[in-house]
Amino acid sequence: MARIEAHIASAFPDQYSPVETISQENGHELVWPIEKTRKVEKVVIHHTAENNLKDLDDASLLRSTYRYHSVTRGWGDIGYNYIVGQRGTVYEGRTGGDYVVGAHAAWNNRSTVGVSVIGNFEVDNLNAEQEAGVRSVLQALSKRYGIDFSKTSSAHRECKKSAGCDVEDYETPNLVGHRDVGYTSCPGQNFYAKLPALKKEAAYSLGLKPVENPKYASYLANKNASVVASSPSVRAKNLPKGPTVRILLSYPARSSVSIEGFSSAPRFGNASMSGTLKKNAPLKIESSAGDNLSLVLSEKKIGNFLKKTSVKLGKTAFFQSDVLRVKSWDRKPSWDKTGTMNDNVFRGKIEIRSENGKIVLINELPLEDYLKGLAEISNTDHPEKIKTILVAARSYAYFYSKKENRKFPGKPYDGSDDPEVFQKYLGYGYELRSPNVTQLVDETNGEAITYSGSVIKPWYFSESDGRVRSYKEYCQARVDSGTLPNTTECKDIPYLMGGVDPGGVGRSLKGHGVGISGIGATYFANNLEWKYPQIIGYYLEGTQVKKAY
Repeated sequence: MARIEAHIASAFPDQYSPVETISQENGHELVWPIEKTRKVEKVVIHHTAENNLKDLDDASLLRSTYRYHSVTRGWGDIGYNYIVGQRGTVYEGRTGGDYVVGAHAAWNNRSTVGVSVIGNFEVDNLNAEQEAGVRSVLQALSKRYGIDFSKTSSAHRECKKSAGCDVEDYETPNLVGHRDVGYTSCPGQNFYAKLPALKKEAAYSLGLKPVENPKYASYLANKNASVVASSPSVRAKNLPKGPTVRILLSYPARSSVSIEGFSSAPRFGNASMSGTLKKNAPLKIESSAGDNLSLVLSEKKIGNFLKKTSVKLGKTAFFQSDVLRVKSWDRKPSWDKTGTMNDNVFRGKIEIRSENGKIVLINELPLEDYLKGLAEISNTDHPEKIKTILVAARSYAYFYSKKENRKFPGKPYDGSDDPEVFQKYLGYGYELRSPNVTQLVDETNGEAITYSGSVIKPWYFSESDGRVRSYKEYCQARVDSGTLPNTTECKDIPYLMGGVDPGGVGRSLKGHGVGISGIGATYFANNLEWKYPQIIGYYLEGTQVKKAY
């Protein structure tokens, strides 16, 4: 590897040497520093190799690509410079703007732009909208960088072992498929067959001259200069994910489940075996006699009978992927009139169990990822209110993740997605449609509410009628109403003493009325410009916001 880099740097300095390097964001070292190149000579065409899933929008697929490139592969960002969606929309991939170096074609990234199209064109065909999107991005890139698609430029790839060399330098057209500069089938045979026509249609590029990066002059003046800048869309080094939490999903009482994973290598197994599966290949698991599970390998109807071939799995099994979907669960939000959303998509791992002949699902994932799928707050709320509720929600879940604080003693899970008994968890779909909440989860990473040095279980609710109840008052009211035994001893909790809630004046009580008032948090954020630690301290007197991990 080092010899290849040294060769390209020496023989092709204009292609290899970065003109500008952006190494930090807000004082943090970037996982993948942003490099800017002197010029762009070539466009490399790719496909994402995902089957176009009609029930997943572009955003879902892009987030999956981002997760795979930035987290699974550890790059910190998407490798493609641009991505064309299922309906022809062109999206920016690698952040950094013009001349930014991507990661899409080994040994050629510093002199090329990578354009990928969502789909698997080894088996599918581009639709008309995708073709139009590809043409538009090619035209824009040709004009921006002065790329003449009728000409050629140098490309590089590692030699095959039998060749007795490190790297091969050769000329290719300025519009190529990934397979032309690497050992791959990308962008699929059906897409690759269209490249000659696309090249011919790009007649507007004839005679264009390469446009160099304007910063090249300053680079020549000081070749050792390194520009340190901030880019808000760049992901800094991976943040702590916190402890793993296990959440009981409200999957309907059924005797079977179908699950599929979106990563390049989803895994499935049980206590005695595990293996890697194909992406987007759904598995059907059934609950059989004696609360044992079976993996259904095939089903065939013969007359009035259904013949099945299956494998016994035992009491539990698991399915693990970056993002996975419970296909057999219709969990569409009632407010979505388009019918395109379905909150049956999750991060991490799903454990499959059988109880009384019915399937039970437990989602196991890092606490920070769990918070991004937690619908306890609106994406459009004031940022300080969002952070107030997020820190409270993190504290609540973290508290119950401890063995000594079990909310469900003897059960194989820490919490539930039912807001009546734990918290309202919707999963990856909520994360996708709530980018503000997702960003603020990262900004408050690991922060929890403490009292006397220990993380507490904070109380919070939606809206007061002008005052917050103390825990003792709330407890006694439940005893008086018969919802708690009359033997219950209601005591004060020092940080749940109640008080005035100016945000709730003239309103009706919604919720239990103890702890942090959501409407009050909005009031203090909007009218007094309080930050979230101050809001939390007002409602939970004597507490502090500190890093829990």
